[in-house]
Amino acid sequence: MANRPDLEGLILSVLEERPAHGYEITARIQLRSSDALRLGESQLYPLLHRLESSGAVTASWENQTGRPARKTYSLTPEGSALLAKKRLEWEQFVNSIGPILRAGVENV
Repeated sequence: MANRPDLEGLILSVLEERPAHGYEITARIQLRSSDALRLGESQLYPLLHRLESSGAVTASWENQTGRPARKTYSLTPEGSALLAKKRLEWEQFVNSIGPILRAGVENV
């Protein structure tokens, strides 16, 4: 059961929309969370490398005119399955913790 923020799940969820490079991934997470979550490079890239090694994402180099190439990440079918698993685990976690947190409010 998940018991902490699942950063891998957040990354996979962002990549479910469309492929993205590292900066775009962090910007989309920050935007979706209304600035509550900000991932730094030291958090993002080890997770992306782990997801790539596990086959959940693939990476390709994207050439840019007048700028250095950048690595773009895409969700794989394995990544989609992992995301579905992470979503289920998160729902189970929320459903098990919610009643505990609401209990105090209900007793007031």
